[in-house]
Order: sequence, then C-alpha cells, then structure tokens
Amino acid sequence: MLAASLIFALQFKSVQTFAAKKAATYLSKELDTKIEITSLYIKPFKLIVLEGLYVQDRDKDTLLYTPKFSVDLNLLSLKNKTIDINTIQLDSGSFFLKRYPNKTTNLQFILDYFNSGKPKQKTTGKPYTITLEKVIVNNTSFKYKNLNDSTFTTGVNFNDIALSKLNAVLTGIDINNYLFKAKVRGLSFEERSGFKLNNLNANTTIDTARMEFADLHLETDRSLVSNYLVFKYKNFGDFSDFINKVYVKGSLKNSTLDSKDISYFTTALKKMNVSFKLNGNISGYVNNINAQKFSITAGQATYVKGDFKIKGLPNLDKTHLDLKIERFFTNKKDADNLIKRTTGLSGKIPLIAQKLGNVSFTGSFKGLIKDFETKGEIKTGLGRLIPDIRMNLLNLPAYSGTVKAVDFNLGELLDQKSLGRTTVTAKVDGKGFNLNQLKDKIDANATYFDLKGYRYTNININGNIINKLFQGRIKINDPNIKLDFNGDINLNTTLPSFNFNASLTGVNLHKLHFSKDTLQLDADLNTAFTGNNLNNIEGKLEMNRLRFTSSDSSLVVNSIVLSADGIGSSRSIAINSDILEAKINGQYDLNTLPSYFKSVVKRYIPSLKTDIRKFGLQEFNFYLNIKDFAPLSMLLIPDLKIPKGAVFYGRFNSNDSLAAINGSSELIQYKKIKVNNFIIDESAASKALNLFMTADRIDITDSLYIQNINVANILYKDSLALNIKLSDKDANNQLDLNALVEFGTDTLAKLSLLPSDFIINREIWKVPEQVKLRFDKRKVFVQGFELLRNDQLLTIDGIISDQPEDKLNIDFQNFTLVTFNSLTKAAGVVLGGRLNGKVALSSVLKTAKVESQLKIDTLVVNNTGVGDLKLVADLDNETKLVNVTMDITKDGKKTMNIQGTYNASAEINTLDLNVSMEDNELVIFTPAIRSLVSNVKGKVSAKVNVSGNILDPKINGTLSLKDAHLTVNYLRTPYRITDNVAIENSVINLDDLELTDINDNKAIATGTVDLTNLQNPVMDISIKATRFMALNTTAKDNPIYYGTAYATGTFKFRGPIKSMNIDINAKTEAGTVFNIPLNASETIGNNDYITFVAKDSSFTPKAQSFFQGLVMNFDLVVDENSQVNIITNLGKLNGRGNATLNLKITSLGDFEMYGDYLISSGKFQLTAQDFINKIFDLSQGGSIRWTGDPSDALINLKAVYGVRTDISPLYQAAGRAASSTGRVLAEAIMNLSGNLAQPDISFDINFPSDTYFKDEFQNYFSDVNNKNTQALSLIVRRSFSPNTGLVNVQAVNSTLFSAGTELFFNQLNNILAQSLNLNFVDLNIRSLNEASASLRLLKDRLVITGGVTDRRAELNDLNIIGNSVARDVELLYLLRKDGSLNLRASNRLNNRNFLNPDQEYISAIGLLYRQDFETLNEFLRALVGKRRRDERQLPAPIPVSKSPSTPAVIILPTSTESSEKKTSK
Repeated sequence: MLAASLIFALQFKSVQTFAAKKAATYLSKELDTKIEITSLYIKPFKLIVLEGLYVQDRDKDTLLYTPKFSVDLNLLSLKNKTIDINTIQLDSGSFFLKRYPNKTTNLQFILDYFNSGKPKQKTTGKPYTITLEKVIVNNTSFKYKNLNDSTFTTGVNFNDIALSKLNAVLTGIDINNYLFKAKVRGLSFEERSGFKLNNLNANTTIDTARMEFADLHLETDRSLVSNYLVFKYKNFGDFSDFINKVYVKGSLKNSTLDSKDISYFTTALKKMNVSFKLNGNISGYVNNINAQKFSITAGQATYVKGDFKIKGLPNLDKTHLDLKIERFFTNKKDADNLIKRTTGLSGKIPLIAQKLGNVSFTGSFKGLIKDFETKGEIKTGLGRLIPDIRMNLLNLPAYSGTVKAVDFNLGELLDQKSLGRTTVTAKVDGKGFNLNQLKDKIDANATYFDLKGYRYTNININGNIINKLFQGRIKINDPNIKLDFNGDINLNTTLPSFNFNASLTGVNLHKLHFSKDTLQLDADLNTAFTGNNLNNIEGKLEMNRLRFTSSDSSLVVNSIVLSADGIGSSRSIAINSDILEAKINGQYDLNTLPSYFKSVVKRYIPSLKTDIRKFGLQEFNFYLNIKDFAPLSMLLIPDLKIPKGAVFYGRFNSNDSLAAINGSSELIQYKKIKVNNFIIDESAASKALNLFMTADRIDITDSLYIQNINVANILYKDSLALNIKLSDKDANNQLDLNALVEFGTDTLAKLSLLPSDFIINREIWKVPEQVKLRFDKRKVFVQGFELLRNDQLLTIDGIISDQPEDKLNIDFQNFTLVTFNSLTKAAGVVLGGRLNGKVALSSVLKTAKVESQLKIDTLVVNNTGVGDLKLVADLDNETKLVNVTMDITKDGKKTMNIQGTYNASAEINTLDLNVSMEDNELVIFTPAIRSLVSNVKGKVSAKVNVSGNILDPKINGTLSLKDAHLTVNYLRTPYRITDNVAIENSVINLDDLELTDINDNKAIATGTVDLTNLQNPVMDISIKATRFMALNTTAKDNPIYYGTAYATGTFKFRGPIKSMNIDINAKTEAGTVFNIPLNASETIGNNDYITFVAKDSSFTPKAQSFFQGLVMNFDLVVDENSQVNIITNLGKLNGRGNATLNLKITSLGDFEMYGDYLISSGKFQLTAQDFINKIFDLSQGGSIRWTGDPSDALINLKAVYGVRTDISPLYQAAGRAASSTGRVLAEAIMNLSGNLAQPDISFDINFPSDTYFKDEFQNYFSDVNNKNTQALSLIVRRSFSPNTGLVNVQAVNSTLFSAGTELFFNQLNNILAQSLNLNFVDLNIRSLNEASASLRLLKDRLVITGGVTDRRAELNDLNIIGNSVARDVELLYLLRKDGSLNLRASNRLNNRNFLNPDQEYISAIGLLYRQDFETLNEFLRALVGKRRRDERQLPAPIPVSKSPSTPAVIILPTSTESSEKKTSK
C-alpha cells in the first residue's frame, strides 16, 4: 500500500519537483558544487520536462543551465530494453566546457562521481536500444575554452569558442554508430569573433576523424556554400591548424565565399575584402589544394576556370602554382579593384592596361608567383598576345622565351594616332627591367607594323642591350622602304652617344603618308655624336647620296652634314649641303629661345599678355643660305617655291637687347602668288624695333599684280607706326597708307589710319585722318573710314564680329564700278556704271547676314549695256528673314526681277528666290559660267526658282536663249544658240539643243550640265554634228595639238570640267587645218618648267601634263579635204591624204596617237636656224605611222626639191666636157625614214624633163658621196657644185644670196596667198625669172598647171626674165573622183625627143590608171582575176550618202580598231 501510494504521489509535478530538488541538494553535497532544479515533470513512459536546471563547476562557473529541457518519448520498455525518444528540446540554455592543463575538463568531476570504480562484469543480457528522432535547440549558447592555450586571435579560436543564439533542428540522429550523425536543418549561431552562421542545412556526419556535410547549404551574411563538403582530421584539435592538418574535399556548386568569412578562420586573409563565386571540385589541404574543372568569379568581370594545383598557401611568395587555365577573363578596372580588396594596395596595374579592355587568357602557368613559366594566348581589345616565356623575379629579374603579338593595336595602347596595328614575334633572353641593370638579347621579326596609316612589312630587329648600351641591326624590307641600320646607341655616358650607319632605299614618302605628293627618298646616314638636344650635341651627323624623286623630277644632294662643337661662347653648330648652308656661332639656349623672342616683343609692347619663362644667355650670330629649296619644298610645302634661293643673317644678344635679322630672295612663289626681289631688314635696339620689307613686284594672278612694295614698321611704347607703299609714281594703281596701331591692356589693339593716298586706275582717292579701328575680344570696331574722290565716296562704320547684333555699315555715293575692274578682270568681267546705296553686314565672322539698298545706274558688263540695277535686301525682325528684291531695267523695260527671302542662320533652305527675266543681257552670268564658256552675249528670258543655300543652290525653271553668242573655252569655238532649256535641281537639261557655228552649220546637243558646283560643273552631253566647227585653237590654247577643224560625227563630254572625259568619233571635212607640233613639248620644257636632275641620274623627268585630268578618246577619219601640219625640229610638214587615226589623252595626262596617215600630196618646209628655208614637194604614197608617243612616229617619205639650174658645174664636177649647156629642171630628192623626230636621211638626184642627164651621170652618181654633195648643193645653193676642192668665195656668197632670196620669195608667196584668198589658185614665184601657177576647177576635178622660166644659164634670182623663155602647161582631169583614172594633156619644151628632134615644144595626151596594192599576193590575184571573182561573192555594199565638202576636223581610231580594220582587208 505504501509503495502504491508512493507511485501515485510521484505522478504529481509538485512531488516530482520536490524529489528532484532533494536529489539536487544531495548531489550538490556529494559533488561539492551547486546544482539547482526549479521543477521537474515526468509523465511516465511519455514525457520528461526539466525546468530551471543549473549546474555549477568547481570553479563556480556555470557548467550547464537550461530554463527548460524536455524529452518526448515514443517508447520506454524496460522489459525490452528499448528507449525510443521522439524529441529532445533545449530552450535558451547555456553550456560552458573547459579543458584544464591536466587535459581534464570541468565536466570530469561529475563523470568521475558516477563512475563506480572498476566496471562491473558485463552481463550477458540484451543491451538497451536507444533511438532519437529529433533534437531542437533554441537560443542556446555554448562555450569551450582550452586553458592550455592563451593565444589571442581576432578570428574564430577553436581553443576559446563562444557560440550564442544557437539554433538547430536535428533529425535522423545516430549516436550509436557515430559520434553524431543527423540531418541538420536551420543551424545558426553567432560566434563572439563576429562570425555569424545564418543557416546551415546538411546531412551531417561527425566522427572522431571525419566531418561530412552532404546536400550542404551554408549561408552567412556574405557567403553561400552548397552541395558537398567533407573534412578529414586525426582529432578535433587539428582544426586549430586548419590550413595544414584538415583535409578538405568538396564539390561546390553556385557557391559564394567571402574573404571576410574565411578570415575568421585564418589571419592570413584578414586584410582581404573580396567575394568569390565558386564552382567545381576541390581536394587536399589548404596548403596543398587541387581543383578540377574549377571556376572562380570575382569582382565585376574577373573569371577563371581550369584545373589548379596550388601548394604553399597562405604564404603567396612561397606558393607553387600549377594552373591549366581553360579561360581567364578580367580587365584593368576589375583587377585594380580586386588587388586593392585583396592586398590593400592600389595602382599596381599600369594605367596603360586600361587600353587593353577586356583581357582573356588560355594556357598554363607553372611555378612561384615570382619564378614561373607561362604559355598560352592572351586576347585583348587591342589584339592577341601569345607568350611562351620563363621569368624569375626573385632577385634580378630574368626572363627568356618568345612573345608574339598578333594584329595588336599599338597606337591605341600608346595613345599615338600615328601608330596602328602590328604583328610581331620577339625572342628575348635577358635580365632586368631597369635600364641601369638591363641585359637583353633580342631577335624580333614584325610581319607588319602600321605607322601614319601605312602598313610596313618585313621588319627585323636583332641586337643586344647591356645596361644602357644597344648594339644591333634593324632591317626593313618593305615595297616602299628599305632600311638597314647597324650600330650602337650608348646611354651610359653623361650624354648619350650615337654611333651608327643606316641606309634608306626606295622610301616612298607619299605612300608612307609623309608627303601629299609622290616623292621618293634614298639616303645613307652616318653618325658619330653625343648629346640629347641641339644645345649640347657634339660631333657629326652626315647624310650622303640623298636623293629625292618626284613624279616629274629627280634631285640628288651629295651630302648634308650637321656638325657641332664647343661650349659657351665658343659653341658652333653648322649645316652644310647642296640644299642649304646654315651656321650658328655663340652661346644659345634653344629650349628657352621662344621665351627670349617673347621678351624682345614685350620690350616694345609692355601691355602684351604672355608667359615668359626665365631664359638663358642668348648671344649668337646665325647665317642661312638656301641654295636649292626644291628638296625642302618636296618634303614640307610643295606649293612654296624659292627657285633662286635666299640668304638671311641674324645677330642676337640678350644682354644688350640686340636682335637683328636681314635677308633677301630674288623670287618667292606660293601657288600662283609670286614675290619678286623680296628684302627684309629687322633691327631691335633699346627703344624701338624697326622692320622693313620690300619687293619689286607681287603677282597675285596672271593679270593682277602689285609693283614696288615697301612696308615700314616701327614698334615702340605699345604702338606700331605703319607705312605701306605699293607701286611707283607712274603706275595705274598705287597706295601710300599710313597707320598707327596702339596696344593696351583693355583691348587687343587700336588702329588709326593717318592721311593716306590710294590711286586706283590712275584716280587719286583719299583716306581722312579720323579713321579708327579697335580690336578687342573677337571684335573689330571700325569708325570713320572714308575713301573719297571728288564726288565719289565709300564709308565704312560699325563692328565686325560673330554676333548678330553687331553690324558693319557700308555706304556708296556715286561710286564708279570701273574702280573694281582690277579685281574683276581675273574673273573675265569688266564693269561700268555708278553705284549708290547702303549695305549692312551682321555676324560677319560667323554666318553673315546682308541688308542692302543699292542702285547701279547704267550697268555695263564686258562692254555690254545691261541697264539700271536696283537691289533691296531688308531684314524682317519677326521672321529673321532677309527679303530680297532686285530689278534690272533697260530702255524703260524691266528685263530682270528677283524676289524672295534669304536666311543666313539656317543650315538648309537659306534661299527662296524667284527669278524672272525678259530679254535680259546674258553677259551678267559670265562669272558663273566662265569655267565653261567665254565671250558671252545675247539675250535670255527665264522663270526660275532658287532654293537651298549659297554654296549649294537648287535652281529650277526654264530658260530661253535668244541669239546667244558664246565661245567654248576648251575648243575655242564660237557658237550661236536660240533655243529653250529646262533646269531641274541645278541641272540644265539639253533636249535637242541646236548649236550654230560661224558658217551656219548646225549641231544638236542632248544631255545635262550640273551646276551644283559652279566652280567645277559636271557635264553629260552628246553632240551630233555635220560639217561643224569642232576646233578653233592656237598653240597658246593647246601646245599639244591645235588648229581649225570641221567634222561630221558624234562628240561626247562627260564628267566635271576639271576632269573631263571626251569621246569623239568623227570624220574631217573640208577646211580642216590640223597642227601637231612635235617640238612643242621641248620648247615648253625649256622655257616654262624647271626640273632638277642629277648628272648621274637615270631618271627621266616626266613633263608636266597640259591637260590636268582630261581624258580623251578621239577617233578620227581624215581625207584629202583636210590638211595636217606636223612641226618637227627639221621643219614643217604639211600634207593632204587619208588616215584613220586615234588620239588619246590618258588619266595621267599622256598624249598618244595611233594609226597610219597616207599622204597624197603636200609640202615639207625645211628650216635651219630660221635662215635656210626650203620647200619640198611630198611625193604621193608616203606614210606616217603612230603607235603611241606622237614624237616616236615612223615615217616613209620622199621629199622633192626642184630647181632650174645651169648644168655646166655638174659636168665640171664629173670631170667631163659639157655636151649640153643652159638651165635644166633638176630635183634633189630627200628620202626620210625611221623615227620622225630623228629620221634617217638619204639623197638622190633626178631630171624629170631630161632623163638623158640621169643616164649620162650614172657613173658619177654611183658614188654616194657625189650624190649627197650635189643634192645638198641643189638644196642649199640652188645650183650644182663644181666640187673643185677649193674654197670659193663666190660660191659662199652665192649660197648666202640664194638662201636669202628664196626666203624672200617664200614669204612673198605666203603674202599673195593670204591677200588673194583664192582657195582654188596656187601661186609659186621662185625668182624674178621663174614662176608657176595652179588652177583647180569643177570641185577640184580639173587642175590646170602652167609655168614660165628663163632658159639662160648665168642668172640669179633677181635677174628679170628675158627673151629666152621656156613655158609649159598641163591639164589633169579626174575621170574618177578618187583619182584612180585620170585624163592628162600637156605641152612642154622638147627635151631630146628623137621622134621630133626639131620641134621646140611637144604636146601629149593620155590616160593614167592607178591602183594601190598592199601586198604582192594581192597584186597577183588582181592580175589573174581572182580578186574580182571573190568580190562577186561578197554582199553588195550599203550605199553611203556623200555630203558637199566644207572645212574639216581630225579624229582617230583606237589601236584595237585600227588592227581590226587592217586584219579585215
């Protein structure tokens, strides 16, 4: 009963609590400590709840405290020895475990108490089976302190752990087979070091040598680790040396590891502040870790992936890396940030690395951080780098291997726009990076290297660098530069020394982009000098065999030598060469020389605001003699020419305030501006600076020049006294300008014009004294400017600036426009009339706006009265538009009206003008169309709208031309037009426009003329013409070919005027006279152009092109109605014949000719020194063949010079007695063959009327020397030579007399032909006793020729014809127009006719048939009739209409067409 009552009582909490407290009191005494229990509740076999349990260790510290500890049982079976615990829950508890120096803990005394001594002998009964499903820990703290270790650390100390806010849910707990195994969920705590675990989920196994976390999810404030992690150790104490003793293996997936979290466990990372994203597998100890397929992401753009073996952490200097990097990616910004977060250091990566952009690396890295080898490929935003190099940075850096850069943008890396990309392979083997320690062997080969937009190829650098000495060789083998450099550069000395030789060959400066013009340089360089600037350089720099070659000249300079020596006042630097000679003697400091010059100027302009650095002593003289400026012009300023050199002297002394320069040049030319006899004289003393400049003449354009220019300037006390005199007293235009410029701190300058005289077109104009000009802050203030003469007045007042509110007002009163003619003549415009009105300009320096009210009374343009012009341009303040109205009235009729608006501030559509004209004078448009046509006159009516802007106007409307006269500039052909044209978007549309030449022949033009660019209009015109004047030029217009030409054919003009393409296919017509002066290029070359060619030069200068971009293809068919004149050094050849020619002008400006010219008749005028003037007749059948260069034509000509002369001297020369006396007709025949410019010449003698003489002197003429002597005598002396071998004064006089009289009669014939102007009559007066005439009738089909001559033997040209007269007459009629069948009748003097020996004259009549054969085969075929049979089998030819003949032009076939035509024959 008592036991039952006790059991019943123990079911109550109060009883259980009482019993527990008693037990606690008992244990307190037993254990000699304090144990307290607040309450205990036990539900048998189901639940145990213990509250307020407190256990104190013997150090009076809390060992265990829990406000509530509960155990929920599923089953408690004493019988079956089974304990099945559902849940154990600990709330807000604390546990403090200590480890004492004796290796015991503060829990040991409790364990010892319950240890009953020797263990009892085990029973053989069944052991208890204990299972635990769940453990819940809420807000619990745990401490562990190892009193054996007093080491202080700021991180997690595994010998002094203090966890707070410990929470966890443990399930699947196994403490039977493991120290601990469970599924941990929601584990979190805070360690007093600051480490905080927010959440840990893992299938956890903890045993004596292994700690595993599967399905891991570990989360802190900064880190997230997931997937799998295992730690292996010998005991838990190994965690105190985690890096060396704990083996780690893991598989990380999408994990983030922050260095702050890691630093709680190792002090090596305490300075880091970086977060890593990790993926991959790891294994090993931290000091010997392996990673497979591992990737790390850090920062914003840094990423690395690969297989890594890292041994030696955390000591980075001793860490060995074996990295196989699949990909590494970063950039300068991110790398800088990571280095700073990792080491705390900044600026470790050079700023230049930013230019690389994003950098990626694939390859390998083996070794220590400072002793490694790497191989792979680096990709950057600038190109690729491929290193294969070993480097040791431990002591003196050493390196060896190969580095290759592929298409690397070196220019962007170095921020040098002149540099570009390169591909280079460099082998290096050296030590040191500092110049003082550098020892390196370099062998570099560059596939290409970009500089100034050009890609250099085949570059090799081979050499050694020892400390500061470079010795080696540099070679470039590029198509446009060959360089061979060999020598050394030594930076070891106080001043660097240079000792090398270099050879430059074929340096094309144009293609290398060092020159805008085609220019080639060749040179050899030899140096032996020390110094790093012109102040301290000593030694010699020599350039030898310097050669400049341009497109039209070649120049060789034997040497340029720069030498310098001495110091202080004894210093001298000199340049000696064929180009220039220069020398500076004395002490100078070139670095501060600009400041010295500024100080000189400021001495006279104290108000000048400028920065002046302290300058060194400047005490030197200089001398400059420019001998040949051409090479410098080629290199620096091609448009600047100083053809006759220049000389300058100077002296400077900063102590004495001395600065003096004087010099002169006979001619200075910039583009078209020429300054003749220029002299400058400057001197600076203590009070004033004087500058005087003079020139004899300045040519501004071909027609505008200024003579006698004198400019005097005196600068002193912030003022400049200025005097400019232009021209001499008798010139049409003169200027005597006096002015005073005042400088001040409140303004840039003030200009006052003093009383001055202007003489314009011999009219004296005055400028009053009150004119003021002030310059200040981008503004020019003009006050009181007047230019006046009698009642004519021009005034200017206002402000010149870029502001719209600033206006410049210009007034005209009775101003004659003739005054402007000296300026307008260059534009082909001569003006007349009087101008009155006002003009207001605003925003002059930006976008000028114009307001005006102008009137011109009786406007005259190029001697054509235009009428009265009135122009009004008013600004509308609301719309900001200028309203424009312009009228021209002539004879009471309004011939032009322009109305519209102009907006200068708008970017587009600044113009909106409507133009109407009725019978307006066309001449006013001369400035706009002068590049196309000249000599413009006639009437024009129009309805046109002009829009767009000033520089690109859009013109739309219609034009009507009435009796418009104009001359086409290129052809010099005058035409008339009466027709209508349409204009659309500034393009003139020609729709069957009719052109009329001076002979009223017509041509029809179709196409367009684009006037968008008025300076260079674009044409696309096709003209079909019949017997139309197509050329009317002189040698001045076109020295290559010129003349008067009439043609039937098609003419096409395409492209801009300045680079026109002309395509002509035409046939010449009667009246054509075509001149080809093959000696013209030589004349031009000798007089107008200067080329410089070395004596040993093989370079042939190319003559400057006359055509300037013109391209022409001129196919020309020439017949006998046209005359071709070819002028050579031998004389003038003029003839008529047939030809199919092709004239070409290439894009390079070369003139070429192709085709054959078969001569029917003509003359050859032989000239020598303008005294001997002999006219030969050209025999029919001669030919000239062109195959390109006109001067290289091949000729085959027979020229006949006939003269009646005494036969006696020929008998005397032959050593025979004269069998006949008197004057006979003799012919000297000159056969010309080979090259036209230098033909092969042979001679023959013929007697056309007395063939007996030919036979009689056959033996004598068989000697070529005899034949040549007599032929030359006939040509020069007009008589045979007796050939006695003695000097015959009479013969010499006769020769001179004959040459003089023949020249006189030749000129007389020319005068008669021009005066009579009878195209069908030819007169030939050879002397006062010999003359002939030819009469052509019936359209040249009937030719009547006759002549008379005195038969006496002893005559000269001035003997008047006597009684013994011989006469002859011949009649020739062309039965066929082509001349193949002729009827001939004649009456001539009887010359040994054996049939009628007694008759003085004989008459004859006959038929003459002529047929030409090109080959012998063709001739034989004709004989046997085969040719006629072949012709019958050919289709009938298409009849060709023939038009009446009129004057003609000349056109040539292409070389291809010529060959095709020859093949088809």
